[in-house]
Amino acid sequence: TIKKIDKSVVRFQIFVPSMTVLFSFVFLFVSGWNIVAEKKQSTMQRIFFTPVGNGVILLGKMFPIIILTVLQVGLMILMGVFFLGFELADVGTPFVHRFSFLLIFLFCISICVAGISTLLGFLVSNETQLIFVSGVVFLFFGVLGGCVFPLEIMPDYAKSLSILTPQGWALQAIRELLSYKGNSSFQESIFFQGCLVLLGIGVITSLISHWIIVKMRSSDWIWN
Repeated sequence: TIKKIDKSVVRFQIFVPSMTVLFSFVFLFVSGWNIVAEKKQSTMQRIFFTPVGNGVILLGKMFPIIILTVLQVGLMILMGVFFLGFELADVGTPFVHRFSFLLIFLFCISICVAGISTLLGFLVSNETQLIFVSGVVFLFFGVLGGCVFPLEIMPDYAKSLSILTPQGWALQAIRELLSYKGNSSFQESIFFQGCLVLLGIGVITSLISHWIIVKMRSSDWIWN
């Protein structure tokens, strides 16, 4: 006999995590747009003449995106928990312990989004370039990472390519974090692997942005 599948379960298990990850990367446009505007209006140059440290400048660009990402992703996950029947992590453990996994995921994905967004803002010269590059990272990587078309219906080679995108790693982590109606199969190793990759991407892109700031404040940088 063929077991009847509850289609609503399949929809929620696949599309809630996918849409949460996809729209978390929409903030790639925000910080980058502000940085491009500051460069064009010479606001960035005036900031560089202040005694503020390079790290503080970088944090000032990243912090708003970190907060926005945490609020949006956290709200979407909590709505899934309170209204759609999702559970956090391993349902057999205390809620405080499970909530800590949520905080870890929010921290890692927010650092990743903020790092990429800030780096794109420093690398591009105008809004047109930003829209094009951010659009590729947001939509193309989103499709490749399984956020638009579920990985279950994608060919095997596409599933392998998903690990080349931050969205793919974020989706891997959030799928472990969320279980539908208590059907928990939480695997900490897979969850932390995804979170560590997101954090690594965020740290690397942030370090590159910091290096660009150092160059911008010296005579080695060509403003355009």
